[in-house]
Amino acid sequence: MTVWDVILKHRETESVFRHYDEQAEECICCRTLFESIKNVAKKYALNMEKFMGDLNGAVVLPRQKSYSKTIKGK
Repeated sequence: MTVWDVILKHRETESVFRHYDEQAEECICCRTLFESIKNVAKKYALNMEKFMGDLNGAVVLPRQKSYSKTIKGK
């Protein structure tokens, strides 16, 4: 999935991308909107497991205790 795909399907993930802007030292949504999550993590040396966990965690309803992985990194 691309950054665009993720935000389009799960608007609440935009705040996660904004959170990682500081580590990336630029706006991820501005610079890599059409790149895959995997490529974004690699480009900015993000911990893929944590990044994916944060993205997936953003789409979990507060009442849910568990979830399946919704966002795919490839």
